[in-house]
Formats: sequence, C-alpha cells, structure tokens
Amino acid sequence: MLADDGLWATAQRVGRLRGAASRQSRQRDGGFTAFLDSAYGISGLSAGLIAGQFGYAAVYLFSAACALVGAAVVLAARRARS
Repeated sequence: MLADDGLWATAQRVGRLRGAASRQSRQRDGGFTAFLDSAYGISGLSAGLIAGQFGYAAVYLFSAACALVGAAVVLAARRARS
C-alpha cells in the first residue's frame, strides 16, 4: 500500500461525510483510529515475540489465523444483522 492510497481513502471518507459530519460520526471515526493505532502497535510487538520464540514461519501462520478469525467475526456480525 502506498502512502497516496491512504490519503485517497481518507479523502473518500471525508467526502462522503462532508454534509453530515455529526458528533456521532466523529466519535465513530475516532474510535476506529484508536483501535487501528492499537492494532499497529500490538501487531509489531506480537510478531517480534513470535518470531523470536518460534521463527519467522510462525509469524505468517499466526497472521493467517488472525485473518481467519477476523473473517469469521465479520460473517457472524453480518448474519446477526440479517
């Protein structure tokens, strides 16, 4: 992902909210940013610990497991809404 991609995504998000920027949407965006920053911080530390203990291959295995769990959570949430 290039740095410009992040700027483009942010511009798209802001563009959609331009006319309806309410307090609730700002809180939601702030919460998203806080969790994203936390995830970046935790993932680097976790990857380093896993690589140090089990090797680099284990980092990829752990990442794949996290992606599968995330996909399962998204699917469960979508089914709960339907």
